[in-house]
Amino acid sequence: MVNWLKTNLIKTPSSIVKAGIFGSVALDVITANDCDLYIVSAANPNSIEWWEVKNYLNEFKVKFYSTFEIPLNVVLFTVSEWEELKLFFTKNRPIKLRVEYCVTR
Repeated sequence: MVNWLKTNLIKTPSSIVKAGIFGSVALDVITANDCDLYIVSAANPNSIEWWEVKNYLNEFKVKFYSTFEIPLNVVLFTVSEWEELKLFFTKNRPIKLRVEYCVTR
């Protein structure tokens, strides 16, 4: 599942700069009933690029479900929101990250 996400997230809109998995999949729970993914986008939320990212992620969630038969929950952040909240996701939460990388083009 993690490798599938890495491979398929390379094909994302160029404004996506970071992605990571948290929750039960990040904790290697064998019978995870969903997958939690965060996405950081450099797009402005009032821009067409932001809506392109949202539309892409909606299609991505359908593709994920058809592959793994579990839902993909996506939290979408702007870069500034991520800078404010990344400690919550990485340290102050009883969940460890499994994947965090910059999407390269």
